[in-house]
This record gives sequence, C-alpha cells and structure tokens, in this order.
Amino acid sequence: MASMAGDRLPWDDEVDGTIEIDLTSARLARELRDSARQVIGLLPASPTAPIHLVAKQLAVAYSRLTRTTVVVADPEARSAGTFAPAPGGRESIAGDEGNAFFASKRVDPLIVLCASEQPAPPGAKAELLKLMLRHIEQTTSYGMVLVDMVGFVWPGEMGSTLSRLDGVIVVGHAGRTQEPDVVRAARLVPPELALGVLLAESLRAAPTSGRT
Repeated sequence: MASMAGDRLPWDDEVDGTIEIDLTSARLARELRDSARQVIGLLPASPTAPIHLVAKQLAVAYSRLTRTTVVVADPEARSAGTFAPAPGGRESIAGDEGNAFFASKRVDPLIVLCASEQPAPPGAKAELLKLMLRHIEQTTSYGMVLVDMVGFVWPGEMGSTLSRLDGVIVVGHAGRTQEPDVVRAARLVPPELALGVLLAESLRAAPTSGRT
C-alpha cells in the first residue's frame, strides 16, 4: 500500500487555512478523476482520524476540479457540524434501517451531504449504506461519492461495504495515529481497492462557504 505524502493544501482560502493534510487535495482529486473510480471509502486508521474533515476537503477539491457534484455519505451522522447548508439548499428525506432515517441536502452548489438522522444500530450500517447509495444513484447526478467508514467494525459489515466501493483511502491523524494502526487498517483493504494512506494534520475547519 503506497503512502501518500506531500505539502500544504493549495486552496487555503476555501477553508480559511485551518486544515493541512500530507497530500494536496488537488493532486489526490486529479488522481481520482484519472482513475475513473467513483465510490470511494474513507477508512479510519484510529479513533482520532478526522474522516469528515478530510471528506470535506476532498469534496471541495474534486468538485472544483471536475465541475461535478460530490456526495458525502455518512451513516454515522457525524458530518452535520462540518457542512453548513447552502442558501436555498433543498433537502430530501428517504429510506430507513430500523429508526435510522437519512437525509440528503445540498451544502454547496456542487456538494451534497447524505447523512443518517441518527447513528445506525450496531450491525446495520452496511444495510443503511446500501439504501443511501441506492437513493444517491436515483436522485443525484454525481462525479464521486465519498463514504465515511467510521464504525464499520463488524466483519460482515466491512465485507459488504467493500463490495460496494471502487476504492479505499486509509485516513490517520498525523502525530497521533500509530504506524501499527495504519498497517492494521490497510490490511483490511483488498489490493485492488487500495488507494493509499492520507494523514490529516489538523482537526479544525470552517463551514463550507457555498462559493464556486
């Protein structure tokens, strides 16, 4: 599994310069565009891995590069505070897994957040993600879907989820995530899905601005 390393993000004005990652989001966005992979999982290597913030950075970079919509799928209902709703952004409520209803809302002209209204029960996340992806396919013309894989710890859930993805990026927190944790997470990813390791430097972010 290749380790991805680089320098500071080149579009700090989009996030007020508050996040740094070890690979420029612009470079990663170009690699994903050129790979033609569309449904990408973000797998945490440790509990402190800021998956939702990395998803935001990558969503902004990819949507600006390709001028296509990026959907962030969040079965754990963790991303709401990261994304500020866009002015006039429409919301649709759909699907359920037990009591875990989810909503899709446009948080930027080119970014849609599809998030559970509450965390899915243990063992139900894979089924909820299946419903989310079906809903996204039916309602949104997208260039890429980013899947927040926090909480997919049951073997059955992980296997079912991986079968729905085109690729997986392992995400850690620089200075906190230990190498054995990164290696352990990377071993969960089949070689044909492995897209590398990304280390996030900061856990602070400004709301999505809705600018184009």
